[in-house]
Amino acid sequence: MKIAQTRLKYLCRLVYGDALRPEQDTVSEVEVFGSNGQFAITDRPNTLGPTIIIGRKGSYGKVNWSPRPCFASDTTFYIDSSQTSQYLRWIFWLLQTLRLDEGSNETAVPGLNREAVYEKSVHVPSVSVQRRIADYLDTETAQIDALIAEKERMLALLTEKRAALVSRAVTRGLDPTVPLKPSGLEWLGEIPAHWKVMQLKRTWLSAEYGISENIRGEGSVKVLRMSCIIDGRIDISNAGAVEEVDSHLLLELGDLLFNRTNSLDQVAKVGLLDYEPEFPTSFASYLVRIRVNELVLQDYLVALMNSHHFLSYARSNAIPAIGQANLNPTRYGELLIPLPPRKEQDAIVANLSDERPRSAKLELELRHSLSLLKERRSALITAAVTGQLERAVMAA
Repeated sequence: MKIAQTRLKYLCRLVYGDALRPEQDTVSEVEVFGSNGQFAITDRPNTLGPTIIIGRKGSYGKVNWSPRPCFASDTTFYIDSSQTSQYLRWIFWLLQTLRLDEGSNETAVPGLNREAVYEKSVHVPSVSVQRRIADYLDTETAQIDALIAEKERMLALLTEKRAALVSRAVTRGLDPTVPLKPSGLEWLGEIPAHWKVMQLKRTWLSAEYGISENIRGEGSVKVLRMSCIIDGRIDISNAGAVEEVDSHLLLELGDLLFNRTNSLDQVAKVGLLDYEPEFPTSFASYLVRIRVNELVLQDYLVALMNSHHFLSYARSNAIPAIGQANLNPTRYGELLIPLPPRKEQDAIVANLSDERPRSAKLELELRHSLSLLKERRSALITAAVTGQLERAVMAA
């Protein structure tokens, strides 16, 4: 397979997409593509079909394909048959080998620079070979994509199963035969007859806002941000820093951090500091530190507050604002929760702790398998496009 080498600018033209205009017709069937893929419909296309759409801003470098005429938005470039004399589907696969997501700073917003893309050096076989390569990759990647989709489905099911297990344990306990009673709460339903229902704040010793100083990258005191709350625990790796903080705002083992301000799908997340901080550590003002009393075990409470049904309940009580929601500690503390006896809380926490390593191991195995499949897919595309799989491609 003889393959010439040239720069991309001699093969195709990247056209800027357009601002999405209001629909003109009552029936809209044309897909609208942004940098991250299809996101809306409109009344008329601005491309021919098929079309390659390339993210220019935001998720820049992502390459999408539309088999039909579509509308490429102003955050994208597009290539259709009028912009190249090469086989368009081969161009689609070729672009995925050029690391376009490394992008550049075209403006103040990081994005994809068209001139930099044009200078990419590429191997160019004849159009007939391009068709063979594209057909080969369509077949081979479809099989890999099916395996990837199955692994992702299994991951989603594992996440759902784990969430359901936690939710049932913290709202129904571990004994399926225990007598139940109405909780009086729509989100909760029935609970064990010997459990109590009380306001969340009755389990608190204190609730304090974090610091309002400007958080920098350097300083003697680590400052936790919203992004430091991950899966019910505290991750300090993304913390900022300040020079000093009042000692009463330093975190200790067993402290809970509650996210009071964020987008609605993120507000009300809670993280437990389950280790002694290596450095003096505080927290930003959009977080609230909660310290609990003897009624509740920290691990039980954080599992309850991060459970799907309770989060939905809490977020329904948040006050919406532009682009975010707010749930202050006063409003949050008035929410009603189920509370088992301490001994039962201990048993629930132990049960969830025993289950966590098993599901974590399975999740790790699935993610590793996914990573290998994606690496295999990427390597296959590169090998086919650069002529390393000549025999397999020509036999396809």
